[in-house]
Amino acid sequence: MAEADEDKTIDDSDGWEELGYENSHLIRRRDGDEDLSGCLGGPLSSLPPPITSTSNDTGSAQKVAKSDCPDLTEWLRILLEGADVPLDTNAPINSFPGWLDMEKVRRGRRFAMENVFGLVYAEMLSLAILFSLRGSLEPLIYTGKSSTPFTSYQRYLRTVLRVCSWYSSDPWECGSEAQRQLSEVRALHSAVSRKMNGSPGQEVATKVTLKGQMIRCPLTQELKRDFEDSGIPKAPEGCPFAEVSSLSRKTEGKVVYVNQMDMSITQFGFMGLVVMFPRKFGMHDCTEEDLDSFVHLWRALGKLLGIEDRYNFCSGTLEETRVRCSELIERWVKPNLLEVNEEWEHMYRCLVAGIRYYVPGNTFAVSLSYLCDVLQIPMPRLYAAMGWRERLLFLVHKLIFRVFMRFSGVRRYYNKMLSFALKKARNASPEYLQKLQENDYLYMTAVLNAMWK
Repeated sequence: MAEADEDKTIDDSDGWEELGYENSHLIRRRDGDEDLSGCLGGPLSSLPPPITSTSNDTGSAQKVAKSDCPDLTEWLRILLEGADVPLDTNAPINSFPGWLDMEKVRRGRRFAMENVFGLVYAEMLSLAILFSLRGSLEPLIYTGKSSTPFTSYQRYLRTVLRVCSWYSSDPWECGSEAQRQLSEVRALHSAVSRKMNGSPGQEVATKVTLKGQMIRCPLTQELKRDFEDSGIPKAPEGCPFAEVSSLSRKTEGKVVYVNQMDMSITQFGFMGLVVMFPRKFGMHDCTEEDLDSFVHLWRALGKLLGIEDRYNFCSGTLEETRVRCSELIERWVKPNLLEVNEEWEHMYRCLVAGIRYYVPGNTFAVSLSYLCDVLQIPMPRLYAAMGWRERLLFLVHKLIFRVFMRFSGVRRYYNKMLSFALKKARNASPEYLQKLQENDYLYMTAVLNAMWK
């Protein structure tokens, strides 16, 4: 690691450092974005902080704190408090908190680049988890930028490119691609937070649902029955997590959108499954030190993105983070899967369909089956609904990650293939993008045909 200590950019022969946005027809910077870099170390002064609730209504987290649920751990109680605390987008973009260990950060970045294919796959599966949480799904529906295959293609390609830039270049180097993309994300979060929290509640409520729109959700009821028969315990009556996060919740008070709790759980989406099940995503020779460094990297990235230390999912040791991941999965994620709805299925279908435009070889059923296999949730109805090609593809995914990726050469091959696919997608021509956009029409035609049957 001595040589890496001097590097500003992780050396990678596959050219990940070139996955920028500058020449992309898909991604255009907004006018004035160069002012968002925050290179001088100050806050994003051009962006006012997110609006907090000024309503006399009691916030949802304050209401649920009174619920009778004595077995909540200290961490889950802290996490619940964050539901009423807005994101901090005024923290300096290049701050160096006292706990920051740059050697760990570099090791975490190197680990990420050596296992980027497995990381991206795990992050895609994690979105099925995050979509089951109301605080994650509602802002996505509100923005209207990921509810069709093409818009999902655009949105999540941006996300993958941004996250890869955080791994491949130094977020603390002034003017680096990582710092520019961190500033962009902060600006986007701030804008969505201001807009949602500054609008009347009834107006927001009409924009955070897909009801009345054409959506594709043929398996929702079968999936719900699978989850119910799997033995997942329902959330107890008055459970504060269910009241805050359930897709079927009835919000009585003012909701703070893009809050500390939601952002902390989003942090889990980028590292949780890998920390819990590294070998199920091809990371067979990773060490505890590697995973500890990766967690530290995400603690630092979370800080830069506006998560306060108190609510940072990755604060503490590797083992403490694993315990938090387990608590979240068992106490919140699994019970929420019992209440998945048509909007959840539609949004995840669009996500997978969009990703297939540049990384083929996956489907909604295959990705959900792999996630449930990792979480040890039996899904017989989902498996029965899969054709032989999807069943074969599911088996191939298991063989790739759990057998073939034991060999470092195989991991490097898939990392390189992902790099190639992202470069090709980033540089897609306007004509190709137009063709993909036309596919949305075909997709919605299929939805209509399914409705008429």
